Amino acid sequence: MIVIKFYSDREKRLLGRYFCFYRKKHHISLLQVYNAGICGHATVQDIEKGVIKKNDDYYDGLLHFYHLKYLMNDEDLQILEDRFEALYQVCEQFQSEKIDKEINSLFEICFSHQEMMIYREVIEVLNYLKKYYLDSKYLTRDEVLRVIPYINLFESLGSLLLEVCEQSNIKKILDIKICNQLYPLAAEKNDAIGRYWYARECEMKVNYIEALEIYKDLLKYYEREDNVLRKTRTLMDIHSIYRDVDQEKGKIYTSKLEDIVKDERLPVSMKKSIYYNLGMYYYLYEDYEKALKYYERSNELMNDEKNILFICACKSRLNQIICFDYSICENHSLYPCLKYYQLCAEGVPPVQLQQFILKEVMKRLKQEIYAEPLWTMYEYEMSRLCKKTRSYRSYQIYILKMKENIKEG
Repeated sequence: MIVIKFYSDREKRLLGRYFCFYRKKHHISLLQVYNAGICGHATVQDIEKGVIKKNDDYYDGLLHFYHLKYLMNDEDLQILEDRFEALYQVCEQFQSEKIDKEINSLFEICFSHQEMMIYREVIEVLNYLKKYYLDSKYLTRDEVLRVIPYINLFESLGSLLLEVCEQSNIKKILDIKICNQLYPLAAEKNDAIGRYWYARECEMKVNYIEALEIYKDLLKYYEREDNVLRKTRTLMDIHSIYRDVDQEKGKIYTSKLEDIVKDERLPVSMKKSIYYNLGMYYYLYEDYEKALKYYERSNELMNDEKNILFICACKSRLNQIICFDYSICENHSLYPCLKYYQLCAEGVPPVQLQQFILKEVMKRLKQEIYAEPLWTMYEYEMSRLCKKTRSYRSYQIYILKMKENIKEG
């Protein structure tokens, strides 16, 4: 007896995305699929985009072509998608206990079918989500590259995977190529998390108008949902844009951050970030006393190399004594920048300090795409040292290199 399989629209959308995922993963070209004679080139592309085709034979033919066995039904898929949506909601609220519960629930559903397509992919991505949302660890570069193809495979989970990849790249990997891969994927997302990361990508590409429009819409949404963590993060992003382009509006959002940092629901790590952002605002507008106050508050909550660097920079501007735990200099990317202030505190002669900036600090500064604030931090130091050494040649070399770096950036 021949059993004819009829696919629901939900199944067809998922199968289409899966065919695209599987084909790219195994480096199969569209031409190879087309030459199999299953359907036309345009039809294959439509199916991969999730366009529903009435002819179920197309889906059977593609499953056969890829040597896949699809043993789910619409009810199974509905159960999975309900759990995906539940996981998305608790991740949006950063509710750790509920995230743990939802991930374990999905693991239980999938483990008994782990040899089947769809289920095995869900198990793989759940491990990455667990690593970020529960273990508070960022993915490695190789892990991010493995995860990226899954972002379009699952709708609700896709935005969570996008967030994991974005955060891992911003906080740990710092690869512009990964950034360029994530940008078009973020543009396709319509939920709050996906829209947020699209706005972040717009901000990084200096498309401030579109970024601000999305951020402000999200801010209203998070206020309605009383989602204080994501509301605060979005406020910081709006503040960082206005900090650079509009001092008056920057003041408005500075006040908002100074108010929201008092919210007891905020974790220490987020309060630390708010104080750092406020410190940066006042530093860029040359109010070094206020900047120093906020950097010190940030560092009191969590000892941090960037905080210490800017504390040193503010104290240098204010002609205050610089003193910090020199052991933090070692094994950190900011080592030469911090080492400079250590040498200042140790009384190293100005001429040697100039040479240290040109030979050691500048190597680190060349990694900065944006000119502010590290380049100008050491422009000031070079200028200050030149007044003591009367050697302006070093200062001119520094300015030349800084301009070249800005142009390349």
